Amino acid sequence: MKRTTLAAFLALSSSAAVSCATPTTAGTEITLYSPTKSALGCLWGTLHSKSGALFGTAGGCKNGKGGQVFKLTYSGGTWSEKSILKFDVTDGATPEGALVQDSSGNLYGLAKWGGKYGYGVAFQLSLSGGKWKEKVLYDFGAVSSDPAYPNREFTIDSGGNLYGTTEEGGSGGLGTVFELYQSGGVWTETTLYSFIYATGTPPEASLHRDSVGNLFGTTRGGGAGNCGVVYVVSPVGITWTFQTLYTFTCGSDGTEPSADALIEDSSGVLYGTTALGGTNNVGVAYTLAQSGSSWTETVIHNFNGDNGSYPNGLHWGGKKLYGTTDGGGQKCGCGVVFQLSKSHGTWKATTLYEFTGGTDGDGPSAQVILDDSGNVYGTALGGGGSGHYGTVWEVIP
Repeated sequence: MKRTTLAAFLALSSSAAVSCATPTTAGTEITLYSPTKSALGCLWGTLHSKSGALFGTAGGCKNGKGGQVFKLTYSGGTWSEKSILKFDVTDGATPEGALVQDSSGNLYGLAKWGGKYGYGVAFQLSLSGGKWKEKVLYDFGAVSSDPAYPNREFTIDSGGNLYGTTEEGGSGGLGTVFELYQSGGVWTETTLYSFIYATGTPPEASLHRDSVGNLFGTTRGGGAGNCGVVYVVSPVGITWTFQTLYTFTCGSDGTEPSADALIEDSSGVLYGTTALGGTNNVGVAYTLAQSGSSWTETVIHNFNGDNGSYPNGLHWGGKKLYGTTDGGGQKCGCGVVFQLSKSHGTWKATTLYEFTGGTDGDGPSAQVILDDSGNVYGTALGGGGSGHYGTVWEVIP
């Protein structure tokens, strides 16, 4: 079975409808990797596919200490792991997101802690002579108004410019949207927007960049009611403008949007999840669609505990949505892998796999990716082998 070529996102044009009851089907889970040391474990991030291999980050199980970038290679029916970067705090610590790749094959990532000032770093990994070499591109937190504690992963444009968010820093200290760009071999940071309470905070989620350069994101809280918002930062000439697209109400519409990036279909509809809120207060999947100058949010699935609780971000696979939840399921509350499919205007949820908290993992914590056979790959924060420092897993539906 082919397991190493990962499919690209596929677009889906659809109108939203609330999902129906959730049947459970049993998929097969394979644990591909489980760290054995605390300093190299606790896998928060989404995986990245490059040249038939999987790359990922492990945050280290103590904030501000340790972490690694690893590579998984499939050969002869087995997966092998190699740590290609071990953080020592001076060059960063606690990476929590995926890597992104430029047109030359260089990989870029964010470490939430460590660096020269202790507020995180942006780093580059380049392959030279068969070895990966790290370069720190930027140390966050040089001054009080500088972005601090970067989130998850970058978004990259065709020119190699990098965009991200930070939980703190900026003119109000409540987080930022920032850009890193290169000129003459020197990387420079510019803050595109500094959050205030009314526009949402903290901006924990990664960004989604559309075809014209708009940057979409969410905040966990802030806004009216402190329930979180969906926003867009848009380029206008040489400046950037901020707009709140939707403010959550802490009710049936959801609250506390996921820390993963929004996704978009071919008609411009955005898809996301919230960790809480909804009918059962354990999260929802939703769409956000534009009509004229206004945006409308529609819940397409309510999680109920048995079918998962506290969902992470979504991923397109064909005409279906895939994701994980931090908790829930009918076994131990250790999280599930789920699928959302649309038929006759109604979204149906299917549980593909329930984690047991053992060697398979506990608490999947990020967006998934798929290969071209429909197999699902992701990470779990806990469980696994000795130490229970997390897993990289594959689920065959």
